[in-house]
Amino acid sequence: MHEQHQLAEILIFLAATVVIVAVVPRLGLGSIVGYLAAGVLLGPHVMGLAAPKELAFLAELGVIFLLFFIGLELSLARLIALRGLVFGLGSLQVAVSALLIAGVALALGLEISTAIIVGGALALSSTAIVLQYLGERGDMAARYGRLTFSILLLQDFTIVPLLTVIKVLAGEGEDVWMMSLLALAKATLAIGLAFAVGRLLLQPLYRLVAGACNHEVLVGLALTTVLGGAYVLSLAGLSMALGAFLAGLVLSGSAFRHQVEADLRPIKGLLLGLFFIYVGVSLDFDIILAALPQVLGLALALLIGKALAITLLVRAWGQSWEDALRTGGTLAQAGEFAFVAFAAAVLQGLVSLEQASLLAAVVGVTMALSPLFFWLSRFLAERLAGLLDAAHEEIASEGLHDHVIIAGYGRVGQTVARLAVDEGYNFIGLDIDPARVVRCRRQGLPVFFGDVSRSEILEAAGVDRARALVVTLDGTRSAERTVEAVSERWPELSILARARDIAVADRIRAMGAIAAVPEVVEGSLRLGAALLAELGYDEETVNERLAVLRHDDYRALQGQVEDSGKDKT
Repeated sequence: MHEQHQLAEILIFLAATVVIVAVVPRLGLGSIVGYLAAGVLLGPHVMGLAAPKELAFLAELGVIFLLFFIGLELSLARLIALRGLVFGLGSLQVAVSALLIAGVALALGLEISTAIIVGGALALSSTAIVLQYLGERGDMAARYGRLTFSILLLQDFTIVPLLTVIKVLAGEGEDVWMMSLLALAKATLAIGLAFAVGRLLLQPLYRLVAGACNHEVLVGLALTTVLGGAYVLSLAGLSMALGAFLAGLVLSGSAFRHQVEADLRPIKGLLLGLFFIYVGVSLDFDIILAALPQVLGLALALLIGKALAITLLVRAWGQSWEDALRTGGTLAQAGEFAFVAFAAAVLQGLVSLEQASLLAAVVGVTMALSPLFFWLSRFLAERLAGLLDAAHEEIASEGLHDHVIIAGYGRVGQTVARLAVDEGYNFIGLDIDPARVVRCRRQGLPVFFGDVSRSEILEAAGVDRARALVVTLDGTRSAERTVEAVSERWPELSILARARDIAVADRIRAMGAIAAVPEVVEGSLRLGAALLAELGYDEETVNERLAVLRHDDYRALQGQVEDSGKDKT
């Protein structure tokens, strides 16, 4: 009867997985949201059709297959290229996050040993949730995707040291250094063995099986590879998921990679879906509801604090604000390994059962809220990161000579830039509107954030090599201040400026501009030209009339324009 009950639960979960895969995309939701919701509905607190412990092993298999596919799609050369991010940024993230979380735990009254365990466990993120999200969006190759994956990879390496620390804190190890060195030696030996077996045995074996033209045996060998890699590293105390990742990495450069991927992908999809359903089932609503303010408060504090810490670390590592925000929001949740760490700590008497239950509820809530933080990080990256990046981006003027600097890249500045480019001149646009700069940069235009009245900004734009400066600023005072400052510092530079009217144009010319165009007068002239054309005058005659009125800096019009400025009708 027990076997029948287990089989019934597995059938329910598989059926739910199939339904979600078919329905969720039609609703416009991510598969993770659908799986989590299905787990909550099927779990003991709603429909009561399943218990989490019945599905735990299958859920873990989902994570194992996911990591195998990640390794399969990643070459060893690429992994070596990522080593700086993995061991540099990844180590920094784990250390800083663990210290901050442990510090908060101490402040909340936990003992130091408990705080260390809590900090180490919650510093790690959910490999399954994050990699599934990156895969769904096709972001594994994006810059923030590479950053995120590198940090996750280091987190998987951290599992053994953390379990070792738990044993040391429990007093099982007299010599901390000896235990740590032993764990490191076992891990190194297991990884080396995995690569040796893969190179010397696995690839020749695949060639032999493929030559037999037996597809079933080839699928069986692929399954053996995944589970064998997981088993070998589990013997050394490493995570089974990391072993599967290394197995995939060994096969990534082989000729059988695509066949193995095609054979096992459906299995991976189903098992990974079971993992997310398992997370939903595992949410203990009795604990959550009994301590709802505490659980939600701790979960939100962890999500926000961890996202902020990772964002700042990635930014300090020299990455853009956009990538920093995306990475921080994506890795904000706690991971599945926290359940393992808390269970081990309970067995060692370092964490009470009540504390572990509360912490497990917090972890589950952060995992359930992950899709919200994915969206939030994407929203902030699109709306905020560009503004921050634009304000800090260096002005690229190296190699430019006889170029035009355009101060203010609004409609007038854009028109001037188009004319300069059409005549074969390079330009650099400077503007203090970050949103406008971001739009221009996304279009590949050489427009940068900067106040043109500041000499260091102009020097960065190569003013000493420029052909001319065109000031198209809206504000009269800004334009006058800019022209005056630039003409004093660089008297040989040709300055052309936009002015509101003839009076402003006169002042700007007096400050050093070689030309100042009053837009009110020019607008009037263009309107008058349209009238003459409508009255039947040919284009040549119209242009002659405009030339007469523009002669001597619009002197013939000055009195009329000034008088018209007093007319309120």
